[in-house]
Amino acid sequence: MHMKKIINYLVIVFFASCDPVYDYTYEVTNFTYSEIEVIMKTSFRVSLESKVEIIKINWDETKVVLVTSHGVEPSEGPYFKDVTWDLDSFVVMKNNIVLSNKDYLDNSSWTYNNGFYRTTVTNAEFE
Repeated sequence: MHMKKIINYLVIVFFASCDPVYDYTYEVTNFTYSEIEVIMKTSFRVSLESKVEIIKINWDETKVVLVTSHGVEPSEGPYFKDVTWDLDSFVVMKNNIVLSNKDYLDNSSWTYNNGFYRTTVTNAEFE
């Protein structure tokens, strides 16, 4: 019986000491009065495999464009990292021809809160 308590204690200590993995979510809201396309290239740091995606977002719609992790991190996260950690390129196109003039690889283009990166696309960035 005494040995069982020791094993239970060791299991609890082991799991309590493990560093967690957090999800990081990128959301885009479209306020351009027309459909937009997000053309995004991401690299998965573990495998170094690149992935290109084209995501259509209707006017007045918010869409999750990426959910990722930054690997094993200390507890009490999630933690902010530069968006270029997750994004290799991020371009927004309107009407299939006009590119946004906003630099989405600049952290100031996103708000960050507790694992969520959020941005809003407006008509002003296509002028």
